[in-house]
Amino acid sequence: MELFKKPNKQKKTPSIAILYLLALYFVFPEAAFADNTNFIYRVKQGETLGGILDRIGVCPMWGKHGKIHQAISLNPSLINTHGNFVRPNELIALPITELPNHPDYNILPSREVVMINPHPGSKCSTRQESNPVLTMHANKVEELEKIEREISATPESEPVIQSTPDKETDESSALFTLTPSYIYRTISLKNPVTGPSGNSTLNSQLDFSVEGDLYQEWSDSFKSFLGFHLGYVNFEPPASATKTLTQDSKFMSGLTLGGLVHLSDGVTLTPYALYQKELFARAISSTSMTVDSILAPSIGAKVSADLFKYKSFKFGLSGVYEEKLPASADSYNIKLGAQYGGIIYLAQEKKRKTNFQTELGVFERAQDTTISSQDELSAVLSLRLFFGGE
Repeated sequence: MELFKKPNKQKKTPSIAILYLLALYFVFPEAAFADNTNFIYRVKQGETLGGILDRIGVCPMWGKHGKIHQAISLNPSLINTHGNFVRPNELIALPITELPNHPDYNILPSREVVMINPHPGSKCSTRQESNPVLTMHANKVEELEKIEREISATPESEPVIQSTPDKETDESSALFTLTPSYIYRTISLKNPVTGPSGNSTLNSQLDFSVEGDLYQEWSDSFKSFLGFHLGYVNFEPPASATKTLTQDSKFMSGLTLGGLVHLSDGVTLTPYALYQKELFARAISSTSMTVDSILAPSIGAKVSADLFKYKSFKFGLSGVYEEKLPASADSYNIKLGAQYGGIIYLAQEKKRKTNFQTELGVFERAQDTTISSQDELSAVLSLRLFFGGE
C-alpha cells in the first residue's frame, strides 16, 4: 500500500525543462542560435522573408531545395505559417553558414547580419517579386496573430511562382472563314400554260462558289458574322435537242448577316438573313427557254450538333431551313418559297478554333414564279478554312 502513496516527482521535470527553453528563447533570443553556425537576422518593420533573403543574396531561393524552404525548416515560428510573414524584431536563422563581406551589410560577432544600405537592390532572381507567397509585411503584433490563425487553418502547400499576368485583351475577337464550294444542281421547270411540252430539266455543267465570312466574337456563347459570296454556274444544253437554252447571267453573288449561338456543348444555332441571286426561268416554251438570276431575300436558320469526337476531330450533322421571300423581276414576279436540307461535316479543332471543316450538303428549293413552277435540287461539297480567332 505504501507504493501507491509515494508522489511521482519526476513527472514535472519535462514540463520545467520545456518552460526553461521557451523562456530562454523569448527572453534571450540570441541564445537560441548560440551553438548554431547559421547566420541570423533581426526582422525590421515592413520586411518579408523573401525580401530579406533576396537583399542579402541568399540564393537560389525557390524550389524544394531552395533557401526559402530551408529557412522555414530552420525557424519553428515560420513552419505553421509556411513563411508567409515574419514579426518585427524577430530573430530568424538564415540558411547559410558562409557569407562574404559586402558593403551593403555588416556581420556582428554574434553572426547577426545588419543591413547598412536599406535599399541594396535584388541580388537574386526577380521572380521573387511576382510570387504571391511571402508578401505579408511585418506589422502590428495583433494583425500578425490574426493572420497567423488564418494561415495555420489552411493546408500546407509549396510556394507557387505566379507568372506575369497576360496583357488585357479586347472584349471581342475576329475570325475569318473562306469557303470554296463545288455544286451540282438540277432544276426542273414546268410551264403551266404550254403543259408538258414546255417542261424541261437543266443540269449544271460547271458550278462553284467562294464565300468569305467575318465573325466577331462577343462572348463565349455568341458570335455575329457578315458574309459575301461569288459564284459561277453554267448549265448543260437541255435534254431535248429541239429546245434551245439562253442563259442571261452566269455569275452569282450575295450577302449574309447572322449570328452563331452556342446552345450547349457541341450544339449551335445560326439564324441569318440572306440577300442573293437565285436562278429562275425568265421564259419557257416548247422550243426555247431563258434562265437568269434575280436578287431575292431570304431568312433562315441552321442547327448543328456534334455527334462524336475523336482526338482533334469531330463529326456532326446540320439541318437548314430557309424561307424564300417574294421578289419582283422586270417581266414576272417571284412567289413565296422554301429551301431545306441537311449537312454532314467533319472538322478539325485545335484549342478554341477550328482549322478546317469539310461539309457535304443536299438541299431542295421550291419557289414558283408567275411564269413557271420550279424545283431545284443541289449537292454541295465545301471546304471551310478558318483564320484568326482565339
